[in-house]
Amino acid sequence: MISENSLNGYVKHYIEKDYTKTAIMITGEWGCGKSYYIEKVLTPFLTEQGHEVLVVSLYGIEDLFALSRSIYMEARFSKLKATFEKRKIHLFKNSAEKVNAGKIVASNVAKNVAKNVFNFDIDVSDKALKGLYSSVNLSGKLLVLEDLERSNIDILKVLGFVNNLVEQDQVKVLLVANESELLNIKTPSPVDIDAIVEAMFQEQKEKKEQQSEKMIDESVVKYIEAKEKTIGDTVQFQLSQEVAISSIVELFNNSILTEIFNDGLQDYIKSIVQSICKRNLRIFIFGTQKAVDVFERIPYDKGQKDFYKCIWISAIYFSVRIRTTSDSKWSDENILSTKLGCNDYPLPRFLYDYILNQTFEPESVKEAMDTYRNYRLYENAHNNISDKDYNTLCEYYLHEDVEVRTALDNIAKKLQNVEVFPITIYGKLAYYAIVAGNIVKHDISDLEKAMKANMESFAKDIENIDDVFLRHYEIHDTDVLKQYLSLVDGLKESFYGAKKVDSFSYKPEDIDFMHDDAYKNKNKYVTNHRFISNYKIEKIAGMLLSSSAEQIHNFRGALLCIYRDVWISSFDEVDISALKLLKKLVKDGLCNAERIDNIKKKQLGWLCEDIDEILSEK
Repeated sequence: MISENSLNGYVKHYIEKDYTKTAIMITGEWGCGKSYYIEKVLTPFLTEQGHEVLVVSLYGIEDLFALSRSIYMEARFSKLKATFEKRKIHLFKNSAEKVNAGKIVASNVAKNVAKNVFNFDIDVSDKALKGLYSSVNLSGKLLVLEDLERSNIDILKVLGFVNNLVEQDQVKVLLVANESELLNIKTPSPVDIDAIVEAMFQEQKEKKEQQSEKMIDESVVKYIEAKEKTIGDTVQFQLSQEVAISSIVELFNNSILTEIFNDGLQDYIKSIVQSICKRNLRIFIFGTQKAVDVFERIPYDKGQKDFYKCIWISAIYFSVRIRTTSDSKWSDENILSTKLGCNDYPLPRFLYDYILNQTFEPESVKEAMDTYRNYRLYENAHNNISDKDYNTLCEYYLHEDVEVRTALDNIAKKLQNVEVFPITIYGKLAYYAIVAGNIVKHDISDLEKAMKANMESFAKDIENIDDVFLRHYEIHDTDVLKQYLSLVDGLKESFYGAKKVDSFSYKPEDIDFMHDDAYKNKNKYVTNHRFISNYKIEKIAGMLLSSSAEQIHNFRGALLCIYRDVWISSFDEVDISALKLLKKLVKDGLCNAERIDNIKKKQLGWLCEDIDEILSEK
């Protein structure tokens, strides 16, 4: 892999001392950092050496005249930029804006400034522009043509155009492309032109024997022939990961990002870019951008540095997921998701909502921070367990069936003493017991019963256990997943049943409590993406049918308080289903009721209309 300094020196030598009258090419996979290198490394270097660089993207350009116009505009506006700088006039908002022909032509602001300040009209005719283009002096400059594979012009015409530039006008041209895509070669490895040429000769050799078979597509053959005439050297590009990552972090100029990056994250981030992002810097930049957006909206607590690392790293993991798979939906009620982030750095729900929906609730950050802190405590507790049977279970994939079965039975016996295993490891214990139990085909009902029984003891001293049951690994087998979720629900039911947290008696007079609770804790319910599903819908429907008109009115107020100003799609599917079920049960109750007060009937009808309106807000 050629270094940035070596590549800079090579291009400088090409501009100053190359007399072959050919262009040069940099090729590499999408997202490998080619554009970043041109803009942030090569252009500043050549500018310091006294060489002007004109960068034009071929993305979406339809014909050679449009390309000529883009080159002219870039050349013209490079002079305007210099004049602006001398006069201290700021045409663009910040230095990160890349000035290229496409953006300039599309910008009415730029047109007006050019016309009013310099008496130069961009909206000229094609004929006039041809005359203007012929006046452009490109000698001593480097013309960079990017996104060769994204052009709508036939590649052979582009190469012919470039050939005229380098041969007739002696212009120095650097082509930037993803040659694999240009040739429509789907391969993870770089394009080996020499191998293709060799295959061409082999094809010619065997042509007489196999006239009906073609080893190489005809368009590829023509491309290679045109390339040999037009392009001298081709450099396979791969930006140094360390340099690229450090430069990107520096580019964001965010103090939180810089601090956590320098706090031992360099190697971890590098491994993510290589193995998770597959060296695609665009995905890395996208995820980092989302993390920085959040950092700029929240205060920095140095004591929770790991949480800020979690925001950044989980944003990168989730960015990869949404770019590479359709399975990016939040699937449970947890505040953190190891499935959408990773085991060490699960994705917070507020970050999921921001990345996908651009909605941000500052109140939800504190809850996620507390949950993540507990999550790390549970992880540490798991790592510190020295029980032989528990460790055998967690490393079931290293043992024989009989050893795993013995470990499961021993754990079930040890659970008879509630003090043997802390509640902090019950989430992982449930996971490994279900997964390993299914693999070795062992009955774990005794273990499950013992865990549920212990929940009642834990309930005396602990307020909440939801964080204990964050699923740490994906379970792909749907039957095994159902068993795991069923066990978790049973454990939670035992815990919260013992605490008697569900004090709602489903009597009409309790509606006032629900109404007040909805207004008092609206942000909590919206952040958790659940409200009505916290109740038993069948009992809610029965309660409403025996309530007064005023109580039904207050119940409607509670629903509208929670759901009126938000998109229903932001709530979990279980909540949406609960609303649909409530409407059905109320309607069925109205149909089956022998006698019901007309005002109450009207209120219940309005309730059903309210639910319809809520569900329509997609």
